[in-house]
Amino acid sequence: MVDVAYKLSHADAMRVLAAVQAAMERDQVGAAVAVTDAHGELMAFMRTDGCPLASIQNAIHKAFTSARERTESGNVGARAREEGWPLTNFGDPRYTGWGGAVPLMHEGKVVGAVGVSGLSEAEDVALARVGAAALRIGKTELLQRIEHGWHELLGFLSTLDDAQRTQKTDAVGWTVIDHVVHIAMWEDSINALLAHEPRSARMGIDEATWTSGDFEKINAVLQQRSQAMSWDEVMRMLHNVHRECLAKLGACSDDDLYASYKAFQADATSDLPIIRWIIGNSYEHYAEHIPWMQAIAG
Repeated sequence: MVDVAYKLSHADAMRVLAAVQAAMERDQVGAAVAVTDAHGELMAFMRTDGCPLASIQNAIHKAFTSARERTESGNVGARAREEGWPLTNFGDPRYTGWGGAVPLMHEGKVVGAVGVSGLSEAEDVALARVGAAALRIGKTELLQRIEHGWHELLGFLSTLDDAQRTQKTDAVGWTVIDHVVHIAMWEDSINALLAHEPRSARMGIDEATWTSGDFEKINAVLQQRSQAMSWDEVMRMLHNVHRECLAKLGACSDDDLYASYKAFQADATSDLPIIRWIIGNSYEHYAEHIPWMQAIAG
């Protein structure tokens, strides 16, 4: 099962269908189009005049595969061919390796998929991407959300006195200054990501710790870094990191934000778009930490 906070709505699904339908009408072509939720279960469907009957199930199965595997359906088929295993290994006959379905993303997380069938594989893929784009947030909206979250973070920090910033701790010994360093370093990892540099190196995390995926160990290293820093030094770092991040994001196109993670990080394998990491290490991260810092400050 896929754990997602946002649930794809019927209105969302119809918006995806409408986008694909408009593209098909413009190009004077027809196909079957299926929209599923994050678990691959059908939410909305459309079949145009003249579309082959076989395309009905093909579109549904493509969308199912894409949602379940959180990648384009064609990637699943390519991986199966490269690694030499049959799709029956999934234990569900709905899995298919044909291209033509892509995940639907909400704030960088997979919330469903759209599958298209009835044309050439390349045309099916292109139409599915049109549908997926209907749910994407663009660079302008992303920057607006980051700016809003940034002002909330700075607004909270400005209310604290020195004891609240550096002396009070939570049950495990974290201070507010520890949290601020943590926020800054994870955001700086996005600067490295956008520069096609190893995030671990930018954060000063050794490769073994990074590849372990043990976030408690990674965050413990970051916490130690704050011990020798003053509040003014930490705030300068936070502002410098944030300015660099805004500059790098400003140079990105909307399409850049939806490029795969593995295209930016050597040895990475994830096909998920980098916007997922950008959101998770910017405004979502600020919002996550503010309540914890409030609890420390009292």
